[in-house]
Amino acid sequence: MQRKLGTILVAVAVTLPSALLAGGGVAVAKAPRQTIACTLTGNGTVSPGISSTAAAQTITLTTQLTGCTGSIPGITQSSQESGTPVTTTPVSCTSSTTPSRSHSTSVTIDWNNATTSAVKFKLILKGATASLQGKVTSGTFAKEKLTGSVSVAPGAGQNCITTPITTFSVSGSISIT
Repeated sequence: MQRKLGTILVAVAVTLPSALLAGGGVAVAKAPRQTIACTLTGNGTVSPGISSTAAAQTITLTTQLTGCTGSIPGITQSSQESGTPVTTTPVSCTSSTTPSRSHSTSVTIDWNNATTSAVKFKLILKGATASLQGKVTSGTFAKEKLTGSVSVAPGAGQNCITTPITTFSVSGSISIT
């Protein structure tokens, strides 16, 4: 009897690791998703300016994320982020309102808790609004999706036809989930 019991215990001891590795009834917990939602605001300049004459543009944009709420305690905003993309396709009053123009870009977000998120996204322009779709490629919120929508408003008195658009503001929201 003792010999049989010893054989059974050896058999269990040999097969137990295989059963555990194969997921034999042992639950493996997934890490909770990291999420955040923020308000986006900013201002920019356009040179030489969007007018009725098509021209390549240099765009300087400074944005900030504020009022952030999410799964990581302490992140409430980003520092101001600046960029200077240049349009390679000439832009005019009529081409800048063409439905669904899209531009891909990358940016690093510096959060107020001394961490960063590298983000790659597509900005899909539809007149005076734009949507953002992308992914956090590294850092805080890595591998999570980024979505958002913003409104774009030309500077005071700028209508594109009689006065070129040389300044603008953006406002909206983004989510990382």
